[in-house]
Amino acid sequence: MKHTKQPPVITEEKGKVLYMTQSGLGHVIDADGKEIDLPYCLPGETVIYDKVQRRRKTDYYYRGIATKSLNRAEPICPHFSQCGGCTLQHMNEKDYTEFKKSIVTQHLQNHGLDPFLVEDPVVLKAGQRRRTNMDIRKKNDKVFLGYHQLKSHAVMNIGPCPVLDPEIEALLNPFAQCLNKVLENFQKAKIFITKTDTGIDLSFEIQEVKALDEDQRSHLKQFCEDNNLCRFIFKYRKTHDIVHEREKPYVLIDNVQVDIEPWSFLQSSIKADEYLTKWVLDAVPKNAEHIYDMFCGRGTFTFPLSRQAAVTGVELDQSALEALNSANGKLAINKRAITTLQQNLFESPIKAQQLNKADVVVIDPPRAGAHAQSKELAKSKVQTIIYVSCNPETFAKDCKLLADSGYHLKKVHILDQFIYTPHLEVVGVLTRP
Repeated sequence: MKHTKQPPVITEEKGKVLYMTQSGLGHVIDADGKEIDLPYCLPGETVIYDKVQRRRKTDYYYRGIATKSLNRAEPICPHFSQCGGCTLQHMNEKDYTEFKKSIVTQHLQNHGLDPFLVEDPVVLKAGQRRRTNMDIRKKNDKVFLGYHQLKSHAVMNIGPCPVLDPEIEALLNPFAQCLNKVLENFQKAKIFITKTDTGIDLSFEIQEVKALDEDQRSHLKQFCEDNNLCRFIFKYRKTHDIVHEREKPYVLIDNVQVDIEPWSFLQSSIKADEYLTKWVLDAVPKNAEHIYDMFCGRGTFTFPLSRQAAVTGVELDQSALEALNSANGKLAINKRAITTLQQNLFESPIKAQQLNKADVVVIDPPRAGAHAQSKELAKSKVQTIIYVSCNPETFAKDCKLLADSGYHLKKVHILDQFIYTPHLEVVGVLTRP
């Protein structure tokens, strides 16, 4: 006997927001006693939401605010609560800063570390993001270019985006108009955009399309010329087709020209680089002779560190190391004392015996942290460890491991480089007595 699919049962409900989670969501207990988290609300508010009961699960969707908090701020973006990119624009400046700091202090406390070591966050202003990736959909002869709506596959068409660098923001509408001539109905695509020191570098992919035809190529090339793009790459898996290149893009790292790709890792803005680099350099002892820079990438810290001591940069990404070595090799004068090592620090960490040859270790792992490498650091005699992290949870976990081995956590900096989101960057300084 064939079963017919039952439609979901949707009811509109209200709930009181008890507190904010570390993800920036309001914690509510519904009428059935179930704990749920909803976006765009503040503690003490009464939030309206849809309860959608399906056969196997129940979902909850934010609808609006019935009773507003006096601490609620006016969002700066017209897309707020539709676009899933920024979720914290409704918080006032004081509460927002305290919330960001509490994310770090709570994780330190959870691991028995001193929360009073945490400095007040440095919050970067909106309008500075120099890199982003966006999704694209064409539907009914209209191009949607932007970020996903919250908890949805639908793409929110972004016109103004106050967090982006104005030069990137200015490209969005012209590019959407160009794509209306390039894409077929219901096609999906993706872009990676980076503002480099030579201009905008853009990578473009169309789902399951291996190559551009001549008409598509012509439209895209015209867009590049009209908007003075530095480079435009059509990408299909590992195949890269350079549609336009006015000049090979690079970024300046400590006044060194380092080649870049639009999908390469960089900090979100030049200002973010400046703060993180200053905190790292300030923590390096003046008598340091040898520094390990782990997860060094293209040399964000490697090049400035090399002005103070010899540096060994360690990285798994071969293209990043090639860019770093090439940039250093091109220096006609004042070539830096930099050596590089390609190594997977998750599976093959540098051993304590080798680390003991260094005075300082700078480590900047991805969100997963660096537990395996931290175990070796804990066995070492390295005097100073500077831990840069985009994940306060794994940062606190690894710092606890180091503290248990005798390291002293001296200071923790917070950089809010992804404004209006729960994300942040942490720099911790640890020393051996």
